[in-house]
Parts: sequence; structure tokens; C-alpha cells
Amino acid sequence: MLMESFTVSTPRPSRLAISLEVARRQWACVLISALFTAAVIQYSLVHGRLAAPPHFDDVSYFDDALERLRDLYRMGLPAVASGLIHNPPHSLFSTALAMLAYLLLGTGEWAPYAANIVIILGLAGVVSAIARGLPRWQRLMLFVFVLTVPISSRAVFEFRPDIASALCAAAGAMLLMSRPLDRATHFAGMHTSLPLSPRERVGV
Repeated sequence: MLMESFTVSTPRPSRLAISLEVARRQWACVLISALFTAAVIQYSLVHGRLAAPPHFDDVSYFDDALERLRDLYRMGLPAVASGLIHNPPHSLFSTALAMLAYLLLGTGEWAPYAANIVIILGLAGVVSAIARGLPRWQRLMLFVFVLTVPISSRAVFEFRPDIASALCAAAGAMLLMSRPLDRATHFAGMHTSLPLSPRERVGV
């Protein structure tokens, strides 16, 4: 009697299922980032830098974002794209972030600072990548410890591309050091560190 063996293939999870699983695992980092950003903004509005009018660097990005948002409302997306080509912003990252904040949250002075949560989320991603071998609770504790460093709060109440650019540089250096150095890794490392403004030509 012949015995036939059959291999039952397990269906691979879809990309959506994988994304949902990652989101489920990272919800704590998102919650901590949101609470930290809100707490820094609230404190700074009463006692800190945001209690005064925005500084020059911040205002330059805010004005640029508002002008491009006006172009979006009046002439549409092609006008914004044309403006980016013929009149490029000082920092594409900061202008785009402020513009998105005004588009979603309104034109309050606090709106762009709330959008700085993307920098805190990026910091959370870097910390999680560095501590990927640790249990989740230890990674969260490490992230909370990193948030106690003063530059973390400055990333919220200052609106400039410097900290985001430095974070990209750190991520690129981490990528280069975390695997054997070959041509593909070198290429990925160079392009992970982004020049977020003309004066922030940072590369690894």
C-alpha cells in the first residue's frame, strides 16, 4: 500500500494583517509620544517658549506654509507643486509639516508644534530598533528615559529641521553599524540621512 504524503501550505499573512499586528505592538509608543507632545506643548504655553510669540526661525516656516496653503485653496495642488519647484522652501520638511498641521488642525499657533509628534515617533522607532532584542516593557522604559533628555522636549517646542535631520543621521549610522557593510547597505545608509534643509547637509 502506497502512502502519499501531502504538504499543507500555511497561507502567508497579508500586508494589511502584518501592518495591523505591527500597529498593535506599537500602540504604547504612539500613546506615550502623544502624551509627551501634549504635555510639552501645554507646559510651554504657560511657562515656556510658547508663552511668547514664535521666534524668527519658526515664523519663517509658518509664513511659508501659510502662503503655500493659500495657493492650495485658491489654485489647487498644481500651483503648490509649481511653487516648490520654482521657489523651493528653506526646509521642505518643516514647510510641509507646518502646512499639513494647518490643513488638519487649523491655523492656531500651536498646530505646527503638535505636528512635531512625527519627530517623537521617529525617535521611538530608532529606540525600538536599537533595543529590538529586549522585551517590550524594557523598550518602553528605555523610550521613556530617552524622553527625559532635554533635546526631546526641544524637538516639540522648537520648529526647525535640525533635530529631525540629526535623527535621520543617527538612523543611517545605526543602519550601517547593524549589518555587514556592503554596497547595498552603504547606499541605504547614505539615503537614510536626509538633507532636510540647505543648511542641514547631513549624510552618512
